[in-house]
Amino acid sequence: MKRKENSLFGNRLFLVGIFALLVFGISAGYSALKTTLSINGSTTISKVGWDIHFENLDVATGSATGTAAIDPTDKTKITYSITLAQPGDFYEFETDIRNAGTLNAILQSIEETNTLTDEQKEYITYSYSYTTPVAAYIADPFTAVTDTVSGIPAKNDLLDAKKVARLKVRIDFSDDITPAQLPTEDSVVSFTYKLNYAQN
Repeated sequence: MKRKENSLFGNRLFLVGIFALLVFGISAGYSALKTTLSINGSTTISKVGWDIHFENLDVATGSATGTAAIDPTDKTKITYSITLAQPGDFYEFETDIRNAGTLNAILQSIEETNTLTDEQKEYITYSYSYTTPVAAYIADPFTAVTDTVSGIPAKNDLLDAKKVARLKVRIDFSDDITPAQLPTEDSVVSFTYKLNYAQN
């Protein structure tokens, strides 16, 4: 009888062992079916530059007495002071508008203000126009604008990154006036011309 009990006990141990192996095997089977998905990477943000400014101001030969200069502390500004002494006098200068940044630009708007009286409008004329860049600019690290360089600056003109547009500014004391239209006293006329560029 004792032998039979030992045999049953042994069988039970055997079955428990088999059951433990089955449970362990199923657990191992489930573990073998696990999957991990990973995405690893890096993104480089390129340097972005917004830099539109004036460069290379040149006064035309024959211009009247005066000065014109790019502000050394803020190259987005040009100031001038001139004296037109008699009919036929003029003052003219050219300057580069350079997009030295990495973003294309568009001329969003133009603002003009002046203190011309109706009388002064008879003999004082301001004009602004594009001129063709000189050949020397082709060798420059920047590329000169060659498609929109003639005519009057206008809204929506493009100035792509690393491009240059040459601007001519001219102030004339007309010689096509009568003696009655001549100014009878010295006067100072101020004029502001703003080209507002935005990212295109």
